[in-house]
Amino acid sequence: MTASGSRTYMRRGVWRASVWTLLVLILFVALVVGLDAVYPPRLTGLGLIVVGILLALVLAGLWLVFFYLQDRFEPEPKSEVVRIFVIGLALAGAFGLPLVQQVFRLPEWQYRDLTATILGAIFIAGAVEAFIIYTTVRYFIYHTSQFNERTDGVIYGVAAGLGYATALNVQFILSGSGAAIGAGTVYMAGVTLAHAAFGGVLGYFLGRAKLEHEPVWWLPFGLLLTAVLIGLFHMLRSQLQTGRLLPGTVAHLPSFTGLLLSGVLALVVALVIIWLMRRDTVLALSGRRAAPPADVAFGDRVANWAVIGLFIVCLIVGGLVWDRTEHRTTAFDINGFRGSYPAHFSLVTRPDEILRVVDVLETQAQFIISVIPDVQPTVPRSVISQLAALRATEYDSYRVLDIQERQWRDRPTLEHHFAGVELPTPERTIPHLVEGVDYIIIDGNRAIVVTMLADPETYATVESLFIRFLGTLSF
Repeated sequence: MTASGSRTYMRRGVWRASVWTLLVLILFVALVVGLDAVYPPRLTGLGLIVVGILLALVLAGLWLVFFYLQDRFEPEPKSEVVRIFVIGLALAGAFGLPLVQQVFRLPEWQYRDLTATILGAIFIAGAVEAFIIYTTVRYFIYHTSQFNERTDGVIYGVAAGLGYATALNVQFILSGSGAAIGAGTVYMAGVTLAHAAFGGVLGYFLGRAKLEHEPVWWLPFGLLLTAVLIGLFHMLRSQLQTGRLLPGTVAHLPSFTGLLLSGVLALVVALVIIWLMRRDTVLALSGRRAAPPADVAFGDRVANWAVIGLFIVCLIVGGLVWDRTEHRTTAFDINGFRGSYPAHFSLVTRPDEILRVVDVLETQAQFIISVIPDVQPTVPRSVISQLAALRATEYDSYRVLDIQERQWRDRPTLEHHFAGVELPTPERTIPHLVEGVDYIIIDGNRAIVVTMLADPETYATVESLFIRFLGTLSF
């Protein structure tokens, strides 16, 4: 067989192997979805979590095989590819996800407005993941003799991206105490493909940076492009049928529209990466690709520091967006009452109230201003009994927890802590415990009652917002 025939046969073999891998992946997802629909598994707790994690690993393995098959000119050692996958998974779990979700607390504020959604997705979620992928490839394989082809960067970038995707999928399983097996598998398959493709994009920039004379801005641009793609994927995945944004908790599956839009983006990026790999292979097999310059130094320090600097700038921008989002407020002036409440709260005032706002996106906390007339200034505690009578229709049980005498702007004030069990509603069929606090401010012969209601789990978080809200109030 001639060299040309051997190359043609090799390309055909690659196509056949790739098609078979895709078929296995599609059949695997279809089988899991079908079994979940026809014979729903009776898995709970630990069993459901273990199955979910195994599914995440299988999906990552299949996509890794598919992309690995595209590099047939000089395939990388399988052990090295798996090692980079494991390192990417470990760095994502140890640093990437905690930085996004615990340090910057992105899920708590990202979906409060469109600006926060876009910039948070790019400059925090996208930048952190892109930098983890960059770090995994740059510091654990880039300087070795195994990294000697432009396509090697794509393969190792894909492996690192798949490691990050697996960490995301495992977190998705754990945060939801498992997941609906069928729908969860479709969701995880899309996440896995997307992050593999995005890792491949950054890997392409790394491969070119090592083996060609690229300008200093080349690698920072690759990091920024990858961060933008990741952020766009997160945004599209959170899209509702109506075009509004779905609160971004990993325990919730996106709508069909969100899956479709994010899936199209992932597929397009993956096809571009595959095309780049195949073009590189064709050039290598034909001998038309120029050899890398002999004087290209391993580890361009200037470009590396530029990437680190860009990552720091991204985090600073993300932090500024976070601060702006947390402190953005909406002013009100109603019947002589002035102040401002958090901008992400929605106005739901009832006819007998001055103001009621609720955090519909996240905590479901409520801030309320109401007036009780004809109060004897010398007996302010009588207001507590009136409040208990008024709330009897809303709560199945109600208990006063604590009463403290305070001063609010030189006015006598009672700080009244209470708890209650809300009556079932069509939306919530099980009893729901709430904690609350009333600031009862005596104003002549009337009592101004400023109330906060919150779940016990989020009470401490919401309390700081309520104190800020109370500080803006005037009447």
